[in-house]
Amino acid sequence: MSIASYEDCFKVFKFIIKIKNKTAVAIGVFDGMHIGHRSVISSLVKSSYMPVVFTIDMTNKVAKSKNNFSFLNSSSEKFYMLKKMGVKVVLSVPYENIKNLDYVQFFEDVLIKKLNAKLIVCGKNLKFGKDNKGDVLKLKMLAKMHSVNVKVLELLNVCGEPASSSRARLALKDGNLPLLNSILGRNFFINFKILNFRYYNNFIVFKNVFGVNFTVPHSGLYITKALICGNLYPSVSYVERLNGSYIVKVYMHNFFKANPKGEYLRLIFLKYLY
Repeated sequence: MSIASYEDCFKVFKFIIKIKNKTAVAIGVFDGMHIGHRSVISSLVKSSYMPVVFTIDMTNKVAKSKNNFSFLNSSSEKFYMLKKMGVKVVLSVPYENIKNLDYVQFFEDVLIKKLNAKLIVCGKNLKFGKDNKGDVLKLKMLAKMHSVNVKVLELLNVCGEPASSSRARLALKDGNLPLLNSILGRNFFINFKILNFRYYNNFIVFKNVFGVNFTVPHSGLYITKALICGNLYPSVSYVERLNGSYIVKVYMHNFFKANPKGEYLRLIFLKYLY
């Protein structure tokens, strides 16, 4: 599957639909798809029901926020990882569309009436509904009233603390790839379409590869792998802040394509050097 086809890899609904099949549902933002998220999705997919993920699109909320929140991955990357794990349907719903639903309304109107949920899988720290007033205890109470099963998973620890997207962001900003990749359960990567680039001393210099409100790796030199045009190249990459924006310099061993403009590149971060 090419990187360009991420958003087309399966049906992603931007609105609430009504599903006739009995479903197993997971709820959340799923930013980074760390090991805790993966545990929930794995359990979801193993159930006897259609696996559905209700993911909340925080893009507009983050854009208006003054708290400098940043994402670990794009929506298309998240959709790709969910698809790869076996999820059949993703409902990507803007935060603004559901922010005023209290937890009872959300459970009954969305999970029951629209998604036909028969099983809900979540972590023990789940919060849902307006002002996050819904929690696992309230979920179990509502589920019992509607004959819905709930599977609550323990939080997974990394270095003595629960794996979380916030810890992953801090590790990425600090250049702590061993901790970051342990939290994610995979190597961190970025995908981007090559639009602005130039050659400089055997390096390809890419500009504007980090979208607005996305977490930028710590400035410095990394051992990486570069996936482009279906080929995987050993590479080294340098992340640098220049004139108010970030650039990435990449040296790909044995890469001879003269003009990669328009191609998609996945840059996989393996080790931070300095």
